Amino acid sequence: MKYVLEHFLAHCRSHKPVVKVDRTTSSTWVDCLLIAFALWVPYHQVNAHRFVEFDDAMYIFMNTRIIAGFTWESVLWAFTNMDAANWHPLTWLTYFADRELWGPYTGGYMLMNVAWHTLAAVFCYIAFRRVTANRFVALSVALVFALHAAP
Repeated sequence: MKYVLEHFLAHCRSHKPVVKVDRTTSSTWVDCLLIAFALWVPYHQVNAHRFVEFDDAMYIFMNTRIIAGFTWESVLWAFTNMDAANWHPLTWLTYFADRELWGPYTGGYMLMNVAWHTLAAVFCYIAFRRVTANRFVALSVALVFALHAAP
């Protein structure tokens, strides 16, 4: 067994990684800033929006757990409840964080959603840039994702 382990470790040390990871280039940064700018142009006005009466009451502004804010009890609740027939603890945790940051200010929740969407669009670009190795394709896909529901 010792021989097998030593042979395996020697083999691992002698080989270079198969996949090359390129350093982030200036074009990547420019593209990410372009995606963020393109997304924030149509969405900058969301801070003036209000909650809707569809399900925001159940999830946010009349939910006593959200109003109570971030506590260990609320984190446990986020991972164990099935309110609204859904299990989505990360959503609940972001609502707790929004409540702590913004209080009852509706615009704060909306701006945070735009920030999360911006981050997701940038990750989409980076993923497609690595998978396709084509800047134009990656940027096009990320912009379509970023702006697919723009007002």
